[in-house]
Amino acid sequence: MTKDVKKILIVWIAVFIVFSAIVFQYEKQNPSENRIVCTQEAKQCSDGSYVSRTGPNCEFRECPILPKSDFGISDVSTWKTYRNEKYGFEVKYPSDLVELVGKERDRYAYIPICDLNDELCLSYPFKKFLGTNFAGAAFSVKSESIPEDACNKLSAQWPEKKEGIVSVNGINFSFGRFSDGATQHSIAGTEYATYRNGKCLEIFNAVEKVSYDPAGAINENSKQLYRDFTQTEENNIFDELKNILSTFKFIK
Repeated sequence: MTKDVKKILIVWIAVFIVFSAIVFQYEKQNPSENRIVCTQEAKQCSDGSYVSRTGPNCEFRECPILPKSDFGISDVSTWKTYRNEKYGFEVKYPSDLVELVGKERDRYAYIPICDLNDELCLSYPFKKFLGTNFAGAAFSVKSESIPEDACNKLSAQWPEKKEGIVSVNGINFSFGRFSDGATQHSIAGTEYATYRNGKCLEIFNAVEKVSYDPAGAINENSKQLYRDFTQTEENNIFDELKNILSTFKFIK
């Protein structure tokens, strides 16, 4: 065997020894029986999306960072949750709101505070401000099959004018104020509309007032002197309705 062949053989033996040592060390530090396979769980994020587990500790991936909402969210830890699987949305609301269904929605109002076809009607009844001309307030959600441009122009129900766009948990809503009235009745509020999956989803925050005692209209024996529902009280109600809106999100 020549000297050159011996040198080449020695080099190859040395490479094999080094490679074997590296493999041995890796297997020692990462034994196959201790390798972790993450379970196929998924966590739902606040925007309705899902993230899976990953990494050596099988921790959930970070949820997407949502754009900042234009409304501040109050403490909702004690609030109830309404979830609509049909249209894929969720909203939280204070426990003193009443969910009205069917004909309950127009029981105490000449101008219904919610439409009979609304997907959701959360109402403050007139009893919340007993002794005033407050007739009710509501947070309502409805879905309509109208063109997207009509939805964005807020031309679905009320004679209103689009005032701008607000962001709520990453959802852009066109918004505008509306008002309506009849003999001894008036209603005012704000509509928020967004287009999704071929539907116009509209949210209404509304307050109704009358020019008499609502309790007396229901029961003559309950009639009493009443005062006007103040602007401060009305503003507080609208702030509460906006807090409800700030919890709105799509779940699918």
